[in-house]
Amino acid sequence: MKGEAVRGFPPLPAEEADLWSAKPGASRALYLVRTVVAAGLICAWGDDEDTAVMADSEGRVVVPVWPHPDFAIREFGPVTPDEKPIPADLDRFLEVWLPGLAEDGYGVAVFPVGARIAVTWTPAQFASKVRAERAKLR
Repeated sequence: MKGEAVRGFPPLPAEEADLWSAKPGASRALYLVRTVVAAGLICAWGDDEDTAVMADSEGRVVVPVWPHPDFAIREFGPVTPDEKPIPADLDRFLEVWLPGLAEDGYGVAVFPVGARIAVTWTPAQFASKVRAERAKLR
């Protein structure tokens, strides 16, 4: 699956993945917002029943998200029949996933690399960042 298109995602060159994985958290967060808005897609990790969760540095339960499945594979891979990247349409993520995360009291772990989360945002903060980026493009 690595390096192949995954349900709407174009292949991600390894050099680009290496470059962004090595960037500091603030740069990865900005890249994620810009990329998911441009593509209209976002990626989580899990199985057919559940989405993976992790704890941030303050012990909050968060759902990790990435701008491309290859980043998720780098973090949680390899892909198995039980676990894989979960691509999501960005609008569905905003309208369905985020309210569910808010209801559960979960945050959004933005672009973790080596278990280092770029930033943890509440669902409302994540939605606000996406809306602001979309407004810039109008």
